[in-house]
Amino acid sequence: MYQATSGIVSQATVDTKADKNSPTFTGIPVLPTGTTGVTQAVGNNSSALATTAFVYQATSGIVSQATVDNKADKNSPTFTGIPVLPTGTIGVTQSLADSSSKLATTAFVKKATAWIASQLNVDAKADRISPVFTGTPTLPSGTIAITQDLGNNSNAIATTAFVLANSNASGYQSITNGTEISTSSTTDVPVNGMTITAIAGKYVVSFNSQYTLEAANVTGQASVDLTTAYIYLMTKPVTISTHGVGYGAGGAGEILGPGVYSNAAAVTTAGILILDGGGNPNAEFVFNFGAAFSTGASFELVLKNGTSACNVYWVVEGAIALGANTIMKGFFISNSGAIALGSNSAVDGSLFSKLGAIDILSSTVTRSIGCINNFGALNKFAIYSKVGAISNTGNSKITGNIGYDGLNASLVTGFDSAIVYGEIFTAGISSAIANFSLYQNGTMIPFSSRKRVSKYNLGEINLEAIATVGAGENIDVRWNVDTGIVKLQNRVLTILSVR
Repeated sequence: MYQATSGIVSQATVDTKADKNSPTFTGIPVLPTGTTGVTQAVGNNSSALATTAFVYQATSGIVSQATVDNKADKNSPTFTGIPVLPTGTIGVTQSLADSSSKLATTAFVKKATAWIASQLNVDAKADRISPVFTGTPTLPSGTIAITQDLGNNSNAIATTAFVLANSNASGYQSITNGTEISTSSTTDVPVNGMTITAIAGKYVVSFNSQYTLEAANVTGQASVDLTTAYIYLMTKPVTISTHGVGYGAGGAGEILGPGVYSNAAAVTTAGILILDGGGNPNAEFVFNFGAAFSTGASFELVLKNGTSACNVYWVVEGAIALGANTIMKGFFISNSGAIALGSNSAVDGSLFSKLGAIDILSSTVTRSIGCINNFGALNKFAIYSKVGAISNTGNSKITGNIGYDGLNASLVTGFDSAIVYGEIFTAGISSAIANFSLYQNGTMIPFSSRKRVSKYNLGEINLEAIATVGAGENIDVRWNVDTGIVKLQNRVLTILSVR
């Protein structure tokens, strides 16, 4: 029986237990003696009993599970697939200025923010407003200042003094003069007071002046100059007197070197004659013949190795006759005879006769230009006769002036059928041609020369050129006049540096 009742508790034990179901409380509960209520710190963790107020306060930050379930993970999720815009969403095609509640794609965001600079880029820039400097600036170590060559073009830092020296002192020079001066020189001479010594560099050179031309009787002066030229050439020391009276040869022709050739008897030419200057542009060839001079038909004179027509002279006591189709070069002077050009002949030079006539038959005469000699007013003419008639037949072409100093101007005939690039001067006509040029260190600057004629005897001359000048080189103005006098009044020479 003991064993059968061993699991049974006594009524006294049962009475000490509460009901399994929660009891129904009534009245107002009070804290047990010594219990701390809501006023205790929320963080209290002890064996003290807690009121519902304490519990409510301690759990006030706790959210419900439902609220948690509505939230996304705090860490960014990993997306898969290709994202698509929600229905009605406007992407990059919308205006960049759009500011609304529409969703934006990453493409829209990227395009809209493309202009935004990074902070690093901003930090690398200086303020847009110029800073205010104080104190006295000094050159960095090793910097070269004004003492360096003005033409220096390097990465050296330049002082303001260097900049001013480059842009002012060396970059601009000008001289003026108002005193009237004059010249009658037939070759270029410097204009007094019009010279500037330049610092090395490239310059625009300009000259401006008033001028006056006082013309002279050009044919009368040419008559005097013709006599002077004839005497000068005939009295030059002879260097070759052994050449025969026949010049030129068939085939490859005859070659002659520079010198003064002399023949007392009449001279003829045939075939080809070559004058070889040996590379010397000043090589001179003078042919003095004591009687007549004639060329055979189709004779040709060839200039070689620097020989210039300006330095070839044919000085003949008697008549000069050039056969048909002759090609000749140089100055031709007949002292007492006539000059005749056969049909279709060509002369690169000038024809002068003291006492005889000059006759042109369907031929070409071209005056050589730029010749330096003592011929004075003669250099003005392609054809000149002191007293003999000058006539043309056929379609000739004359480049240069035609001059006649005889008493009967009607003896210049037949040029209505010719082409004449020049003027026809007869006795008593006054004329002058003045030339003005810019020179660099004794050499004419290309294309700087200008000419003025006496028909406009009062006016202005303007010259301009570009010159690259070495240190210490001179820039000056030079002038000449073929006959008469040329004068200059107010004048200015200026050089301006260019880079």
